[in-house]
Amino acid sequence: MAVMDLIVACIVLLILSVSLLFGSVLLDRVGERDIINGTIAETHITNTKQALFAFNDWFPFVFAGMIVAIAIGAYFMQTHPVFLVAAVVILIIFIMISGIMVNSFHEFAGAEVFADVVDEYDNVTTMWDHMPLLLLIAAIPILIALYGKRGTSNAGQGPVY
Repeated sequence: MAVMDLIVACIVLLILSVSLLFGSVLLDRVGERDIINGTIAETHITNTKQALFAFNDWFPFVFAGMIVAIAIGAYFMQTHPVFLVAAVVILIIFIMISGIMVNSFHEFAGAEVFADVVDEYDNVTTMWDHMPLLLLIAAIPILIALYGKRGTSNAGQGPVY
C-alpha cells in the first residue's frame, strides 16, 4: 500500500536528519584537532561540512521527491476503492506515530552535544516541527492517485482498479 510507503519515507528522513547532526558534530570535533590544521584533511573536512550544509537546503526537495515517487507508484498499483477505509485508518495511526518521530528528533536535536550544530540546519528542524501536517498534506494526492482512478476492463477478466 502506498500509505505504508509514507512510513518508510518518514523513517528514512528521520535517519538522515539524525545522521546529519551526528556527522556535523563529528566533523567539528575532528576539525578542532591540531594535527589536522594545515593539512589536506582540513580541506576535506571543510568541503564535507559544506556538503552537509547543502543538505539542509535540499531537505525539502528530498521530501517532495519521495512524495512524488510514492504518488507515481500509487497510481500504478492495482487496488479497489473499498480499501480506502483501511488506508485512511492506517494513515491516522501513522500520523500519530509521526508525532513520536518528531519527539525523537527533538530529543536528539535538544541534546547538549548538538547545541552548536542544530541552529545551522533550520530547514531540517522546521520540517520536523511540522512533519505530521506535511505527511497529511502529502497523503491526500497519494490517496487520490491510489483510489481515484477509473477501472478498465481487461479482456473479459473483470475490472482492474
